[in-house]
Formats: sequence, C-alpha cells, structure tokens
Amino acid sequence: HSPDDPLDEGAGFFYTRDGLGLAKQHLAPHGVLAVWSYEKSSPFASALREVFEEVRIEEISFENELIDQVSTDLLFLARG
Repeated sequence: HSPDDPLDEGAGFFYTRDGLGLAKQHLAPHGVLAVWSYEKSSPFASALREVFEEVRIEEISFENELIDQVSTDLLFLARG
C-alpha cells in the first residue's frame, strides 16, 4: 500500500497532517516515524514536513522474487 492507496478508507486519515500530528504525540522525544510505501507521494511528504522537523525519504531496492525483478519502494522517515 501507499499513502495515496491505503489498505482501506479508514486508514487514509493517518496520512494527513492531522493524522500525522496524532501519531507524533505517541513518539518518544526524538523518536522516529517510519512509513514504507510502494510509491512516491508528494502530498504525504508535504504533510510530513508540516508536522515534523526532519524528514528523509529513502529508496529501498530489493530482488522481488514474486515478479522476478528488482523493485524499488520508499521509506518515509520523520523525526521531531
């Protein structure tokens, strides 16, 4: 799944500015929120930057044996 393609309709709130604000409240001081996604999402990245002080987006490539090729997903990391 991804921020633009959540598992179900109820999960969409998490990827919003307000949803991320609630998630941030559950992190320890200087804790990190990590979200795996199969695709990029500019709106989600923007929401992360509005809520958190530090945001990084890392591409993760791996051999996907299900389709017999290399796949690249994204890891959104946010702190503060």
